[in-house]
Amino acid sequence: SILSFIAALATKEQGIFAILLIPLYEILIRRARLKDLFSKNFFIIIIIYAITIVSYFFVRYLVFGSVFGGEKYFTVDSFLQRIVAAPIIIGTYLQLVIVPYNLNLVHNVKVPGSMLDISFLSGLSIVIMVLILIIIFWKKYPVLVFGLTWLFLFILPSSNIIPIPIPLLEHRLYLPMIGFAICISALLHQFTNMSRFKKIIHYFATLTIVLYGLLSFIRLPVWASTETIWNDAIKCNPDNDLTYY
Repeated sequence: SILSFIAALATKEQGIFAILLIPLYEILIRRARLKDLFSKNFFIIIIIYAITIVSYFFVRYLVFGSVFGGEKYFTVDSFLQRIVAAPIIIGTYLQLVIVPYNLNLVHNVKVPGSMLDISFLSGLSIVIMVLILIIIFWKKYPVLVFGLTWLFLFILPSSNIIPIPIPLLEHRLYLPMIGFAICISALLHQFTNMSRFKKIIHYFATLTIVLYGLLSFIRLPVWASTETIWNDAIKCNPDNDLTYY
C-alpha cells in the first residue's frame, strides 16, 4: 500500500489526501471504534505514511526551492479571493461529475466581487448540501458516505485555496470520480433491495449508462488530435488567452 501511495503522489498531488481515507475506511466500512484508531498498530501505519509525505515535501523543496511555491509563480489572486472562489470551483467540479455538459479543456473561473454574489452562493450551497448528506447518512449508509467523502476529499485540493497554475481542469476529476462511482453503486444496491423499485432502478441504470456513453461518444471527435482539442477550447472560450497559447 505504501508503494501504491508513493505512485499516487508521483501521479497526482491529490493523492496526498488518500491518507485521510484510512481512518475513514476503518470507521465506515470496517466499523472500527474511535479508540481503535489510537491503537499501536494503527499508529505505526499512520507514522509510515506521514514519513512518506514528509519525504515527498522534502523532495519538492529540493526541486522547486519551496514546499508549495504556487502563489509566487502562478497566481495574482489574494488568499481571500481564492477562498471566495473555492465554492464556485468545487460546485463546478461536482456539476461536471454528475452532469457532464459544457466540457472544455479550459474553463473560466471568475472571482466574485463579494460573498453575496449568486455564483458564490450557488457553489457554497452545493458544498453545504454535500456536507449535510454526509452527516445525515453517516450511520445508516456508510458506503454512500465513504463515496461522498472520497468525492469531496479529492476535489478539495483542486479548489485553488492552495494556489495552482490553472484553477479548474477536468482531468483533476479522475480521482474524485471513483468516489462518485462508489456513491452510484451504493445507491443502486440500496434501491434494488426494495422490490417495488427494482425494475425502475434497472431501467434508470441502463438509461444512465447509455446516456453517459452517448455523451462520451459525442465528445470523442474533439480529442482526435491536438489541433481539434484546442480548436474546441477556442470555440468555447474565445476570450481566454490560454486557449491560444
